Amino acid sequence: MIRTQRKIVGQEYLLSLVDWNHLSSWIRAEIRLRERLLPMRSAYRWWARRPSQLFGAILDTAGAVRVADPFGGGGTIAVEAARRGLPIYVQELYPWPVFGLKTALTPVSLEALDEAGRWLLEILEPLRRPYIRQDGRELIHILRVRRGKCPECGGDIILFPDTMISLTSRQAGEDQAYYGCPACGMVWSGPQTSPPTQCPSCKSLIQTPKRRGEFQCPLCGHLTFKAAFLTSPPRWYPALVQELVIANGRHRVHLRPADLADPVEARQASEVFPQLRQPIPPGLETNRLINAGFRFWGDLYTDRQAAILLEGLRVLSNMDHPCRDHLALAVLGMAEMPAFLTRWERYHPKAVEALAHHRYAHTLLAVEINPLSPVGRGTLPRRLQTMKKVADWVRCEIGMDQQVHLLSDPSPYLDLGLESGIYLVLGSSVQMALRDRTVDLVLTDPPYHDDIQYGELARLFHFWMSFYQKPLSIREKQEASSNRFQGRDTESYMELLTRCFQECHRVLQPEGRLVFTFRNRKLAAWQALCVALDRAGFHIHALATVQTDETWDPTRKGSRSMRCDLVLECMRCEVPAPSCPFYWVGSTDEEKALIAMGLALAEALREGKVNQLLQLYWKWGEQLELKGRDWIR
Repeated sequence: MIRTQRKIVGQEYLLSLVDWNHLSSWIRAEIRLRERLLPMRSAYRWWARRPSQLFGAILDTAGAVRVADPFGGGGTIAVEAARRGLPIYVQELYPWPVFGLKTALTPVSLEALDEAGRWLLEILEPLRRPYIRQDGRELIHILRVRRGKCPECGGDIILFPDTMISLTSRQAGEDQAYYGCPACGMVWSGPQTSPPTQCPSCKSLIQTPKRRGEFQCPLCGHLTFKAAFLTSPPRWYPALVQELVIANGRHRVHLRPADLADPVEARQASEVFPQLRQPIPPGLETNRLINAGFRFWGDLYTDRQAAILLEGLRVLSNMDHPCRDHLALAVLGMAEMPAFLTRWERYHPKAVEALAHHRYAHTLLAVEINPLSPVGRGTLPRRLQTMKKVADWVRCEIGMDQQVHLLSDPSPYLDLGLESGIYLVLGSSVQMALRDRTVDLVLTDPPYHDDIQYGELARLFHFWMSFYQKPLSIREKQEASSNRFQGRDTESYMELLTRCFQECHRVLQPEGRLVFTFRNRKLAAWQALCVALDRAGFHIHALATVQTDETWDPTRKGSRSMRCDLVLECMRCEVPAPSCPFYWVGSTDEEKALIAMGLALAEALREGKVNQLLQLYWKWGEQLELKGRDWIR
């Protein structure tokens, strides 16, 4: 456990006490090795978590303070505060992250967790058989390609998203790859450096459309968007399988074309289990599923995957054991690996979670994982190992005596004392369960306008949680984000953010600090933030920029999304704001754009120029020698 000695003093700015050069290098290392350094991040899926080093550094400068996080689904601030023995109040709108965070932070015996995990795997072992061939070889991955029909000639074709399906292995320097023919479905291997131009079986030409998102029928040559070739319900063609091989007493995997002896045929889970026929509700994100031909949540899974999930949750719901929730969190985590939505990383062959990149995947090449395989990403044995790492990390970094208090109703007001403790509250932060002026520091990471639809992404987990515990009310309309399907526009986002910041103002000490991160390329998002801070009674006293995402990410190829965050330190408007806030900025244009907007916000709030934010941004951009005005528009 990290012990802190300092405390917020007068007009001293927390951000001015941080060594930003040193911190930036640590954050870059964390981004590369986040799951290895921080097993807590792997305990449950949540989106857009900020680096722990960032919040840890801010807490270290603040010292022995009482902390609140009104947007705490990611859990990073709660974890860093708990490591330092600080009392922390965390509020979150959705049940899934609250359940995940409470479970992960609750200390349990490693021996008891290991024994309970082995017991659960023994219970589920018979459900592993559908993945085993008659000759005893076990499949761990089944790669399927979406079938389609040409809108012009009506021919049945295989919609390979690219001619190259995958490299044949993850060995360094691997040059061999598997290729697929959309006309006959033939799969063969060849050198990656020399892509084929003709199918070796049917001799049809392999053509690559020049424009992204298009597909050319190999039978008649008709060229149009891929969506025109999709049929409903979805149909799939098994192309490759990866099987488990034991060599010299160690597990090895082998990727090869599927053959007739492989158990690759499976039904959609909704056809077998009536309880999985809950319709997928429309939304900005869930419409990606509906448009792809999925109607029910059970459509995303094979029957054998769903059988494992349902049986695991049924067994655990009737279990009386201190590790029960830890096991359930591991089982629920498997839900993000549905057979018809999980992606495949072809240049580094592995399965990628369907919700990994802040969106529901929309893929023509889907991967069914064997949930009970001892190897492979996202399997239950691997997730149980992760939970043991989490429990060990909590034991070492936080301690076994840490108390986690869960409140499902934010109405009673707490007096957050100086003793350590973690208080988790389920509900909207427009009302916090804290007495007036009981917090020294509000440290948080609010939603960035419409960047991520947390509620819609969490729907998948909330659906499966209903099979483990009594369903809780999901209040998506109270989420502070813009979403036209929920009837929330930028004005609604601004109003919710205002009410949340007003609560922060109420619970803060007179010289307390509101510190949060923000980024967006849309001017409307910054205008909403400016109005919310103004109405809540905050002025900006210090600013900094920091890189929080990988500079190079293949999943964002061609994306204009930002990689850096603006960190803002605010105080009540009764405290005189400086004519120019302290600020630290890096050398990139993106960081200069963020600081320019931060300085514009500060001036707009201080001088009452909320309606002149764009002009102020341009002014500060010129002073910072920012190249181009299109970073924020």
